[in-house]
Amino acid sequence: MVNGSGDPPGGAFENGELHNLLSEASMEALAVHRRGVVLVANSVFCDLFGYEPSEVVGMQGQDFSAPEHRHVIDESLRSPIEETFEVFALKKDGTRFPAEVRGKAVFFKGRKVQVVSIRDLTEQKKVEQALRGAEAQYREMFENAADGFYQSTPEGKFLTVNPAMAEIWGYRSPQEMIDDIDDVAQRYVEPGLREELKRLLEERGSVNGFEVEIYSRTGEKVYTSLSAREVRSPEGELLYYEGTVLDVTERKRAEKELQDSEARYRTLVETSPDAVMLVDFSYRVLTANQRAAAMLDYESPESMQRENVLDRLLPEDRFPVYEDAIKAIVGGGILTEEYPVVRLDGSQFAAEVSIAPIPRLEGLPNAFIVVVRDISDRKEDELALRRINAELQGYAHTVSHDLKSPLSAVLAAADVLKTLIESPETEQNRENINGLIRSISTGAGRAMSLIEDLLALAEAGEEPAQVIEVDVEVVLEEIKREMAGEISDKGLQVKLADDLGVIKANRTHVYQVFSNLLSNVLAHCDSARPEVEITSLPGAADGEHRFRVRDNGHGIPRDMQENIFLPFSRGKSGKTGIGLAIVEKIVQTYRGEIDVWNDGGAVFEFTMYDAPLDSEAESEGQ
Repeated sequence: MVNGSGDPPGGAFENGELHNLLSEASMEALAVHRRGVVLVANSVFCDLFGYEPSEVVGMQGQDFSAPEHRHVIDESLRSPIEETFEVFALKKDGTRFPAEVRGKAVFFKGRKVQVVSIRDLTEQKKVEQALRGAEAQYREMFENAADGFYQSTPEGKFLTVNPAMAEIWGYRSPQEMIDDIDDVAQRYVEPGLREELKRLLEERGSVNGFEVEIYSRTGEKVYTSLSAREVRSPEGELLYYEGTVLDVTERKRAEKELQDSEARYRTLVETSPDAVMLVDFSYRVLTANQRAAAMLDYESPESMQRENVLDRLLPEDRFPVYEDAIKAIVGGGILTEEYPVVRLDGSQFAAEVSIAPIPRLEGLPNAFIVVVRDISDRKEDELALRRINAELQGYAHTVSHDLKSPLSAVLAAADVLKTLIESPETEQNRENINGLIRSISTGAGRAMSLIEDLLALAEAGEEPAQVIEVDVEVVLEEIKREMAGEISDKGLQVKLADDLGVIKANRTHVYQVFSNLLSNVLAHCDSARPEVEITSLPGAADGEHRFRVRDNGHGIPRDMQENIFLPFSRGKSGKTGIGLAIVEKIVQTYRGEIDVWNDGGAVFEFTMYDAPLDSEAESEGQ
């Protein structure tokens, strides 16, 4: 409702009071005037005449009437009789339309004012004109319309239907339909909707888009959308209903398909192995699937709402993600990058993050779809592949260099030996032959040793056979006895913890792990008084065994630690070996891990898990 500062002056018609005055008829175009000057008008009035609210106040009543009808407005203002009359009203843009004007005098704060209700009669006049002067044209339209037209009694008997209406209901002609149906409510799939329609028509006078599922003549269900209005006599008596009917069966089918499609996509999102989130331009989560909550350590998808997704990234990655989002908006595509993602508990995992803008109907994006895929396993596989490639390079180097060298020496010695055999037998010749035989033996021995190392490395990764309960201390005492000479020569003091435990494993595997680690200490510990300490650490779960091997040398150079478990990697001495590579493979066979660092010397710490016992091997061990 708008008001102004005319007569009566400001304060007499406060906004709240005027609103209360006209709220009872807020669906109509209403205005209040005094002596022809508009004091206030509601928004329906302003919209009807095309004026802004501020323009209406202070205008004369005649300003809203066509020139030829302004005298009618004057007579109405002078007449003490309240009446309803029709005029051609005039919009701001000059458009004319027939209008019904009703006025009522009221007293407000001791002053007499008039409340005017204006109803646009354009449609009514068109109908009247059609009924009076264009019955044939109306009939043609009625008969040939694509929509169904009808008239029916309040009791549900059709008075008139057009061919389209008959076709929708499955009849061959309008008359066949009229004759066949006595109560349309009996054709409603939900009969109670007929009473609901009548109630709405009684309340509103007309209804649009009322959906009803009906049974056709053949019993087939048809979805219809009808618009209806009451037709009353001048005395207000309800004569009949009339309206239009649309067959919306295909639309309903399409809506059902859309709902099914949405359900399918919702199922896809909810069952996706990836985290899927809808994120606004403030990077706040609007919705998320269950996988997102589980992956990021939230209690539920609901608990993620309004969370800032940038908080789930490392600080140094947040700006790059922001830039990626801008690129996605500008380019309209999908951007995919890899980032470390931080869970709610602070732990991290490698992730592939995809960002795609979601456009509105206007084509401008208003949110992002963010998909996070955990690629930790893939990264581990890539790391494992790199290690395998490094191992293959080590094998290739061994075959091409370390193995080729002694074999070349053997071949060369064989050629020379062949020549010497054909030479006259002399003492010098015999010495040369014996030297070549020793060279061939040495070269063959080196080649055989390398081949045995390769076989040992390959066998280290095999599943353990003959699994028994192995007392680790007993195995280490055996190793000490077998290496007693080397230990004594080195002056190495071997310290064993009191309780190293019993592990379910292949005994040879346990022997290889500790003997290779001890051999590594013998080869590389450069302390004046070398010591090695072997201890057992508490396991975090049943069947878990943790061990630590620490020496007191200068440790392992940092640049060598990364490749120390690669086969045939060269140590500080320049020699190649596979001892530590065998250790790692055996540890991994028992689902464990091994790590190395320096702490007052080289420290090797590894974990092994019990393997399933071999009952036959266990019996033999007992």
